[in-house]
Amino acid sequence: MVSFSNPVSMRNPHSNSYSPVPAARQSSLLECNNIVLVTFLLHSSNDEAANATTANWGALKNMTVFGPNSKCFSPLEVEETNGSTSFCMAFPIPDTVSPLKTAIQQFEDLTTVTYSSGFLRVLVGTPFSIPNPGKNGDDTTKIHPFLLSINKTLAISHKIKISPNIQSLSSSGATTNLIDLSTHDLISQALQRCTISPALEASIERLRNDRTSGAGRLATLAVKEFASLCTTDPLLLSRQHTQAEWWTSLRLYGWHLFHSRPSMSSSIQNCIIRILQQINTTLSTLPSDPSDRANFVSSLILTSLKSTRSKSYTIPQSFVTLVQSLQSFVDARDQKRLFNILVHSNSSVMACSLVSLFNTANRPRIRVFVLESRPLFEGVTLARYLRSKIPQNAGGNGKLEGPSVPAVTVEVAVDAAVGNYTKVADLYVLAADRIYPNGDVSNKIGCLTAALGMRFNERRRNKPSATSATGGNSKSIIVIGATDKVCGNDERDRGWDYSYEENDGGEVRECWPGLCDDVDSPAELSDSDEETDKEDVRVRNMYFETVPAELVDCYLTEEGVMDAGGIREVADYHLRREMEIFGEL
Repeated sequence: MVSFSNPVSMRNPHSNSYSPVPAARQSSLLECNNIVLVTFLLHSSNDEAANATTANWGALKNMTVFGPNSKCFSPLEVEETNGSTSFCMAFPIPDTVSPLKTAIQQFEDLTTVTYSSGFLRVLVGTPFSIPNPGKNGDDTTKIHPFLLSINKTLAISHKIKISPNIQSLSSSGATTNLIDLSTHDLISQALQRCTISPALEASIERLRNDRTSGAGRLATLAVKEFASLCTTDPLLLSRQHTQAEWWTSLRLYGWHLFHSRPSMSSSIQNCIIRILQQINTTLSTLPSDPSDRANFVSSLILTSLKSTRSKSYTIPQSFVTLVQSLQSFVDARDQKRLFNILVHSNSSVMACSLVSLFNTANRPRIRVFVLESRPLFEGVTLARYLRSKIPQNAGGNGKLEGPSVPAVTVEVAVDAAVGNYTKVADLYVLAADRIYPNGDVSNKIGCLTAALGMRFNERRRNKPSATSATGGNSKSIIVIGATDKVCGNDERDRGWDYSYEENDGGEVRECWPGLCDDVDSPAELSDSDEETDKEDVRVRNMYFETVPAELVDCYLTEEGVMDAGGIREVADYHLRREMEIFGEL
């Protein structure tokens, strides 16, 4: 149930306990150097009204955010626009805390739904600074604006209730020490990133709802959406009166697309930045006619997509070379024993790399353990593909003329069996969805358990008491993925992890046996109490987790084999490109 609490019981975003807001105002809001400004929109399901409300920040301009309790601030007023309700709140934060985390945490504190529940859209405005009259000199207060939007109709259809008292929330008490945002010219520019057209909204929703594509595939889809928007979105086409206006809009469209799935945004972001850099070099030669310009740029984007795809073509052969250099691989070949590989989830570049290894003649017998990867069973999809690509002459089965290659077997196991399989696995191949600047790797939930199991069993295997036949072997963890997976910015030191993504618990419940109307069914755990509208058991469905860099042996990219230092260099390069394209936005 979504219910907005009374403002006086709101939680301090930097505290683990709830504290009432004292009636007396203790200090000025402007005494804080960083302020998170959050506007909540509760809009109807009418697309036109919802998008009009999302795009129109006029009401926010006239809102005055007041303080100054050091923990949190109550809403000033409620605006009614096109059947939607909005109100504004502000929260001071220290430099060490992520503004995005603060905005989302306040939403979760005010409601009973999570950021990744599907009911919330987060639009990030451009931070701006205003003079700080509470201090001497050139001190300023930095404002971080966000728009958090909830669809009323969608929430109601999922039995999530919006508390009616939200309609009457307003400020109370003395109105001193105010910030009047309407007096600052930067507000319009700061909020332009929060303007989304219906066509762009639809593209973002398609990317957000894609639960089967890997990061590379999702980047390809995002680029295709980008190309289509250039020629079909009326709002983007209408902003071509001046080249500067059009260029700003085009960059904002790209910015929104790669923020559609934060947990998998690195590939999308780097692809779009590379495309925008190419477009930037042709700005002076672009056609002056808006329609011709749109078609030219769309064609340029699709052409750039081909080079993006080619970035991963060299990885499979490099993977074969790297695996052949592993001591455990050489020992398995010389001792004529199985070489065991552990994988989970699904990745196109990982699948192609494994198939390339299958087709190598000078190798030992290979056994691939594939974890099924619940709740969508991507691992099963990978196993089916690998099984179809086993060479027909593997194991000397006589189906083809000529020399045979050693046998290949593929086994599927439940995720919970990962501990047993890490005992015998020689190699764990981890396909990255996101690589952080320090080398940490984000991938499907379960990857951390697999990595920890590999290292634990490696230590046990390499004890002095181990036999000489196995004591010298080591278990390897290889991260595989294009350099586009490396992100330039890491907000985790400020409390926010972009790899966090939690999705509908129904995906988990669908795996359970029994019927929901059967009181003895495990699925009955997910039903809510009709009297209280509360779930007796909350079903969690987290998609990603992070493997620390210290557990990883190396990173295999299209640029070759890298260590954590090489990843840092790539991240720094990506961050510089990001600032060049999006810096002033």
